[in-house]
Amino acid sequence: MNKDLLMRIGFILSMFLGGCSSDEDKKNIMFSLKTFKNPFFIEIQEGAQSYFDLNEMKDEYNLIFRAGENHNDTRAQREHIELAINQKYDAICLTPVSSLALNSEIAKAYKTGMKIIIVDTKIDEDDLIKKKGGYNLYIGSDNYIGGKKAAQYILTKTKSSKPKIIFFEGVQDQETAIERKSGFLSVLKDNDISIYESFVGNWSRRDAYDQMRNFLSTKKAEEGFDAIFASNDEMCLGAIEAIIKSGSSLKGKIIIGFDAIPEALESINQGQMTATIRQNARRMGEVAIKAVLEKDDLNKVNLIPVEVIE
Repeated sequence: MNKDLLMRIGFILSMFLGGCSSDEDKKNIMFSLKTFKNPFFIEIQEGAQSYFDLNEMKDEYNLIFRAGENHNDTRAQREHIELAINQKYDAICLTPVSSLALNSEIAKAYKTGMKIIIVDTKIDEDDLIKKKGGYNLYIGSDNYIGGKKAAQYILTKTKSSKPKIIFFEGVQDQETAIERKSGFLSVLKDNDISIYESFVGNWSRRDAYDQMRNFLSTKKAEEGFDAIFASNDEMCLGAIEAIIKSGSSLKGKIIIGFDAIPEALESINQGQMTATIRQNARRMGEVAIKAVLEKDDLNKVNLIPVEVIE
């Protein structure tokens, strides 16, 4: 286990344990993340904690982190929201595991007057309004633009006029996955290019690894491909691992991920991954806590710019 991973695990444990011993005289802020198993969400957590620690308002609040087992753990996030409601928390910052499945709980929390900060993944506003709910602030990247940038990068770098592209998408009902896919496909459509092969990787490195391994044994793979776009770095790294372990070559292939997690940046430095779309995860965490503590950005949308890193 590398030093960076050990430090991150230690950070998670310290934040979790610290949140378990709240001071009853203080207001509570819940920060419910999808999972601690993806470095992207750890960076959101680190940004939130760092901003909190440096803010003069910190003595009036407890900042409590929770996370599910994986990107699909709806049950855990429902429990987090219910806990915040029952214990009358001042605010909840949430990276939703679904754009729809949590709306009843979010509406219930909103009706109590609790501040609701949605981070990274958007929720279905029409459905939330039907449930007479709402939220105060959305903080995230323009995932549609990020998907477009990935496609434009591939078309700029490829030597083929009709490149064969393999696409890995995330959890299908999450707005983040939908927007990245839509942006990516819009550019391909404008250039009359179809996806060569597509997989639902569920944001999982293991799923992407297994799917890529299976694909590499098919006749379609024997015909070759030019590029891979995976909607997050975890899936991208899984696909790369499968290619390397199968004995295939990465040479000449354009492989781009999304999130710019540390391991992806290292993969780029090693000449394996070609590029990634950077979201500023730490900034998302900072802005979420700033909004709660300083109450200056509520009832707005705050989009964090994305960029290609190679």
